[in-house]
Amino acid sequence: MAVLPDYSSLPTITTVSYKSEVYATVIFEAIHNWPGVTAIPGLEEVDYLQHPHRHRFFIRVYSRVTHSDRDVEFIWLAHQVEKFLKGKFPDGQLGAMSCEMIGQLILENFESIYKVDCSEDDENGAVMERVLTHSLDLDNMPQLAMTN
Repeated sequence: MAVLPDYSSLPTITTVSYKSEVYATVIFEAIHNWPGVTAIPGLEEVDYLQHPHRHRFFIRVYSRVTHSDRDVEFIWLAHQVEKFLKGKFPDGQLGAMSCEMIGQLILENFESIYKVDCSEDDENGAVMERVLTHSLDLDNMPQLAMTN
């Protein structure tokens, strides 16, 4: 059995790196409702949510950056998200969209954004984050030849 050398006395080099992200905030006034609230037992005290009601949606979007000199300009990013929402909902009518749905919509339309916080009136809300998962596509894997 081989004996490994003792490397504990060798000099070490410590390096520092930084993980950076920027965020931009948009306030979007809109009307929505939750028709399904009445189907859930125990939520009678908030059954008024079934009716259209107004909120100021506070939306914060996050984008990863690779350097510290405006890799993504956050004012520009805020303007892009705001233009998108106003274009998608020009009358401010969201229907039954939740904070989670708004976050997902933004993630699906902005590749550079990886996380969205969306709250109603800057009080309660949701956080949506893009998560990539990888799995093997076994149905389309080439057959490996077995040799003896």
